[in-house]
Amino acid sequence: MTFGWILILVTAHSPTNYSIEPLSYAETMAECYFHSTVIDLDDELQFNSEMLCIRVEGEEWLDLQ
Repeated sequence: MTFGWILILVTAHSPTNYSIEPLSYAETMAECYFHSTVIDLDDELQFNSEMLCIRVEGEEWLDLQ
């Protein structure tokens, strides 16, 4: 099975309503963290938004590369 890391943007619209947007795929946690430092979302990033890396399993995630 293939493992990787996805950098996602999570935005809270209310206490029970969230949107999630995948931003990039990485093979390692370090590479995912690096992506989070070079993606410039300062103008778009709201107070109730956060980028984070999550580990994923499966070939379907490779489409984000």
